Amino acid sequence: MKHTIKLFITSILISFLIVSCNDDDSNEREPVNNLPTINLEANTLIQFILLDNKDDGEEVVENEFIPLLEQTITNSGGVFLGAFNTISVEEGNLTPQQFRIYKWPDITAIEAFQNDQNHIELESIETNALRNVTIGYGLAGADVNYQFDQNKVYELYSANIIDFDLITQFGPIQQIANEEYGRNEFLPLIGTTDIQGGWSFMVGGIVEWPDEQTLFEFLHLDSFLNGIENYRNPATENLLLINGKYIIQ
Repeated sequence: MKHTIKLFITSILISFLIVSCNDDDSNEREPVNNLPTINLEANTLIQFILLDNKDDGEEVVENEFIPLLEQTITNSGGVFLGAFNTISVEEGNLTPQQFRIYKWPDITAIEAFQNDQNHIELESIETNALRNVTIGYGLAGADVNYQFDQNKVYELYSANIIDFDLITQFGPIQQIANEEYGRNEFLPLIGTTDIQGGWSFMVGGIVEWPDEQTLFEFLHLDSFLNGIENYRNPATENLLLINGKYIIQ
């Protein structure tokens, strides 16, 4: 019951934070460049993985670490949704070269992934080729029907909320982003504490922006620059905001 109440309250917070002005069918798009479409039900378990390569580790990560990671995830029941090359880190201390997202059927499958014997080899490669691997888990905050577009910019964000009153003051800035700059949060995420060892957050999501120039213009608005100061501190902690481009597999 406590878990259900927590999800209910957090869902209300997400609805309050996300000012959506898109049409009801905004997530249903014509195919673009034959990139995949993701179809998710609300409360689907989502995993994101951030990979921060060492300076000389890119080839090893691409040719050894990622294939073994994908094999281990697939064998445990996870499903690949998308991967993104980082173009900028706007908030947070993490500096990944890419981030990847997956869906999972349940926590049991996640535990199978965490306990898979391949982790011995993955950890060995990680030590040699990566500075850091960050893994986070959340629940899809809505049903999703979305097709990726290689021309768009994709933002991954997450945060723990400290001051709810300050968060609500950010709403008008969010509305400007949605209405005037084409921001589309197609995959809102609700943080979960049911899985041990993951990046901790209360709210997060994957956001589509029309292009790099539009995102750049929004990030340099006075209203955003002034508002983000409160959003960053003291309204939230562990604020993460990373922008990337879809990696065609």
